[in-house]
Amino acid sequence: MKPNKRSRIESLIVGDYSSSPYTAFMSRPTQDFGHLSVAERIQLVEDIWDSIAVEGSEAVALTDAQREDLRRRVQAHDADPSSAIPWEHVRAELLRRNH
Repeated sequence: MKPNKRSRIESLIVGDYSSSPYTAFMSRPTQDFGHLSVAERIQLVEDIWDSIAVEGSEAVALTDAQREDLRRRVQAHDADPSSAIPWEHVRAELLRRNH
């Protein structure tokens, strides 16, 4: 990969969340997960995400900017559904990079 060139997967991750009031807090985990492998940490995140989903969408309110970003992404997908990358491919690429 060329320097400064994003992969297709990285280019799908859009948005600047550096101004979020939670960014500084969230960047300092209270527990060290460094002893876990990358695959184990990915599984942990998936498990946490699944537990949040069980609580329902009411538990996590979207900002207007997030709602607009989602609307834009859905429109982009509707315009070109073939541009979607299956989760299995994304996950495999992430795991390949970190092993």
